[in-house]
Amino acid sequence: MEQRDEMSENEPKAASFNHETLELPDWLPRSLGTFARSLRVELHRQQAEPEVINLLIRLTSDSRMMSVWKEFQKRKREVYQSTEEFFHSATPERDWSPDVRYKLRHPELAQKGGGPPVQVLAAYHALMLRGTLQGQGPDLRLQDLAMVFFLDRAFTLGRQHIRLVPISELRKRRRHYLEMAELLRADAADQEQLGLYEVEWMEEAARAFEKLAGAPEPEPGRSVLVTRQPRGDTRIKGFVMVLGNVTRNVFGSPFYGSLATTANVVFSRDDLTSAAVRKMLPSDTALNRI
Repeated sequence: MEQRDEMSENEPKAASFNHETLELPDWLPRSLGTFARSLRVELHRQQAEPEVINLLIRLTSDSRMMSVWKEFQKRKREVYQSTEEFFHSATPERDWSPDVRYKLRHPELAQKGGGPPVQVLAAYHALMLRGTLQGQGPDLRLQDLAMVFFLDRAFTLGRQHIRLVPISELRKRRRHYLEMAELLRADAADQEQLGLYEVEWMEEAARAFEKLAGAPEPEPGRSVLVTRQPRGDTRIKGFVMVLGNVTRNVFGSPFYGSLATTANVVFSRDDLTSAAVRKMLPSDTALNRI
């Protein structure tokens, strides 16, 4: 039986694991427990580092996460009675991916590469996402699937070092890409006048630079645009910004309190507040770029 070296009062006391299994608290929703156990098996197969296992333990057993799962399952009330309608109902799976969501909003761009219609792409992505999150288990209701998605993203993002890219830096990159495209086209024109045959690849390279200049995100999934030079703990801010985009697109709300709680659990701390998280999140316009 492996054990953690240090454990604060707020961290799970019942959390433990034995080879491929997790011992999970009764308050954890069943859908999350099923997913967590399947993930633990995969981590065992990959011989994951102890800190990765401990992250999974914290997210599934730290008692502070109880409030997060309760928030996602909160139902509307009528005449002092709970209804079947969730207060924050999950959106369709097709809206959960930034890439698919962007293509749905701009179908003309999705067709330029000669790929399938964007609606077909969105349906396929939703099917693959559901299969990944629920595995071989029973078909999950949408709200449960959304909570599993949140757990999966929090676990994945907690292992990453998300880079914060100031918009000023991105603008410099775009200027550079456009200048390179202009130079390539000028060189292509000179080559053509001289009767040489390097024009085609130069045109392709110029188009590639222009495509980079128009990309909304320099490193999709690993970087986030911010308005000014980042200050403080950039890893936590990046985590909050990306996970905040997840909650906003999946549940329709940033959930400042739930984000603060999750970040505290992921990074083994207790000083992040909903007010602090609110300040980390960008405006709705900037958030759509994440």
